[in-house]
Amino acid sequence: MDLGKDCPLVHRATNRNWQAERMSADDSSHVLASSEHAHLVSVELARLASIKPEHLSASLPHIEGRTVHNVIGHTGWICRYVDLCLAATPDDPPARASVPEPPAGADVFAWFNEARTIIGQRVDSIDPASMHPSWAGPWTSAQWVRRLANEASMHRWDAYAAVGSPEPIDARRSQNSGVVRPLFIHNFCNTCVDIAANWSHD
Repeated sequence: MDLGKDCPLVHRATNRNWQAERMSADDSSHVLASSEHAHLVSVELARLASIKPEHLSASLPHIEGRTVHNVIGHTGWICRYVDLCLAATPDDPPARASVPEPPAGADVFAWFNEARTIIGQRVDSIDPASMHPSWAGPWTSAQWVRRLANEASMHRWDAYAAVGSPEPIDARRSQNSGVVRPLFIHNFCNTCVDIAANWSHD
């Protein structure tokens, strides 16, 4: 899975106009609780799973060369990788190569739904304070669930943008430690790009 610096997903995340379109006007100052993030993961993944098979080939209007199939496969891959991280100790991170690539065609739905079940069971049963590996050092499971909620919301928006008019993402979902921040995007092959709130370019 090529998600390096030249990946369209990374370029998309630095586009100010795209970001403004995605986010709602709600800039509430409080941070969602861990249980709320867990609920968002469940809700947003379910919404992504509800995409109709005939829309798999639909192109994303804001990411050249990407389709709904790419989004569903990518998000399923992320769910599986996060599950491996949440099952690991900080000193024994999982290998990214251990996560299989998503299947072609409509088979991606069963693969995605399996990943959705796996991560849902993990999130429901894990101690929010337990420590696990991440690209940025040890994280609590609550930190991972918050990031996963952002990721699921972001890619739900992507897929629905290709098939209609997506509902915007509640700004509270991108908050981090009380500071409103644009949604981050993973680069699981190299690093993770966490887009800062203060843009340095247009």
